[in-house]
Amino acid sequence: MLVAGPGGDSIVAVKVTEADYEASTLRFLQHADLKRLKIVQGWDPHLARALQDGPRYDAQGRQRCGVTSGPMSLAVHQYLHLLHAAREEQWEEVSAAQAAVTALFASMQDDPRRFADLQRAKYIMGLGHPLAAEISAAQADRVLDALRSLPRESDRIRLAKSLDLMETGPYHRQLAEMYHAAD
Repeated sequence: MLVAGPGGDSIVAVKVTEADYEASTLRFLQHADLKRLKIVQGWDPHLARALQDGPRYDAQGRQRCGVTSGPMSLAVHQYLHLLHAAREEQWEEVSAAQAAVTALFASMQDDPRRFADLQRAKYIMGLGHPLAAEISAAQADRVLDALRSLPRESDRIRLAKSLDLMETGPYHRQLAEMYHAAD
């Protein structure tokens, strides 16, 4: 309705943050009236599939899907790697890299039906506590434990570097140890 209404030609993207891929992202990709729009995937576990499906739903085979700014900001190195692998159509690598991000996101979820509390990542990054709450040491430790337990060292390094982007957060030392361990 928004696209068909006044100013609808100015809409360029749909941000999707839903737990059900078929009922949300896939419907947007398939919808004939939305063919010109980008689909920005926010529900993390669905990104790999969205990247694989995106070009299939474009008349010229272009990528229609991308990452929302929240997940991108806390996992920038991992997502750049993942997007590069998608451009190269290395779908096994996309899935494996995505699995690492998904494990990290799961460590920020108290309820798997709800989106991850990205405030926890922001706190770890050194951006302070949320305005109306505080991140507990146990919540932050859960994220770091998930990071430490990732099976692939390359994912651990990229994600630790992403969470330590400013190198001034309260967990800088622990994160730096994770990405310098490979040196």
